[in-house]
Amino acid sequence: MKFCIWIIVILTLITSCHDDKWSSKAENRFLLVKKIDTTQYKTIEELNSSRKVNKIIISDSINDHNYFHFYSPLFYDNKCVYIEKKYPSDKDKSIILKLDLDGNIIDSIIINKYSTIINNFIIEKDSYISWFVDNNKEIKPLEHTDYFSKSDTTKLKTLVKSLKNHKTVFYSKVKYSSNSNIDTCNFIISFKNNKLQKYNYSNNIDSQSSLGITGDISFDFSKKYKQLPLEHTKDFYKVDNFFANFHKTFIPGNKPDFNLHLNGGGMDPCNLFYGTCFITLQSGIKLKKMNQSICDYKKPEDFCDYRSYSDKSLNFIMINDMDQHLNSVLYILKN
Repeated sequence: MKFCIWIIVILTLITSCHDDKWSSKAENRFLLVKKIDTTQYKTIEELNSSRKVNKIIISDSINDHNYFHFYSPLFYDNKCVYIEKKYPSDKDKSIILKLDLDGNIIDSIIINKYSTIINNFIIEKDSYISWFVDNNKEIKPLEHTDYFSKSDTTKLKTLVKSLKNHKTVFYSKVKYSSNSNIDTCNFIISFKNNKLQKYNYSNNIDSQSSLGITGDISFDFSKKYKQLPLEHTKDFYKVDNFFANFHKTFIPGNKPDFNLHLNGGGMDPCNLFYGTCFITLQSGIKLKKMNQSICDYKKPEDFCDYRSYSDKSLNFIMINDMDQHLNSVLYILKN
């Protein structure tokens, strides 16, 4: 009798524990009431092929950004924009593009990805380039003066005092700092008349505070360079409609561990509409984003979005996107 009861219990468990499933049904309809002429809309790739936008592949993967000197485009003094991208033929180099206010590439420079930028100068261990300061791409020697003995402390204090008395801009950093890729010792770099001079000293010499070193400027770029924020604003675009090809409904099973392995643990997946999102950008360009999915309880206006870099002084917009090969891509759209 007990054996029969156990057989019934096991059969009940087997038949009641179903796998999670998805059920799909065709929709072929707009989610919003307003009907639109979809022939007016193009994908960004179609616009790029027709040369209505400029496509710039920044890197082959997000991990490439580890060696970039700056991530967001830099807007310089309301005059131009700088964009850094991976140099395609050399993995140890990057290329920096200079764009005018209309989004045209007007200059560029190839630099080592391991170089350091301090006070707008591109610096390596024994050289520097002043391109960001005066458009000069010449590689200039970086002169060195060493203060490595304990007796050099007085000389170093005199140097710092002289730099301050003459109001000479200088930068200082101690060794092993993540900001210092130009060598491993402590150093001071002075920028008198845009001619760089480097002073090295060992950590056996007194601390920076006792030497009077404060480091009057910051690492990387001056305040004339501002990073353009990656924005998601309603002013940039409006959603015209979402055409749903089909609706996919999640049918949960009743396994005991159902909620332990979904969405990182605990949250049931939403039911999804799959289709194409149609939007109009602030500039009037009509775009379509294909192969999109949206939770059925969400409004298309809250989902379909492009994130952009822009400024009121610029005559173009930069769309940040990932293409089908997972490249990091910027699209330059003229206003």
